[in-house]
Amino acid sequence: PFGGFIAKLTILKGFASIEQYSIIAIILIISVVEAVYFFRLLGYRYDSQPKEDIKIPLVQKLTLGFIAFIILYLGVYPNWLLDISHLVASSFLKGVANV
Repeated sequence: PFGGFIAKLTILKGFASIEQYSIIAIILIISVVEAVYFFRLLGYRYDSQPKEDIKIPLVQKLTLGFIAFIILYLGVYPNWLLDISHLVASSFLKGVANV
């Protein structure tokens, strides 16, 4: 599970604690739709029929590789990102409580 999974699980647990089951259902339905499209994309990618090769410039490969590395790093070590998220959420909630 990467950072997005942890974030979605935390959001679902939060909605479950305040008994907002309709929102949980919507999030889960959207997740299933995402999974269907993801598997369709994988099926298209690994189709047995040969397709013409797509040339990707080196700069785009390096950029995508860097983004993939950041996603993997934050998925394995999410504490830095979670600390920032906690700080922002705390500041937001303090601001809402003062209104």
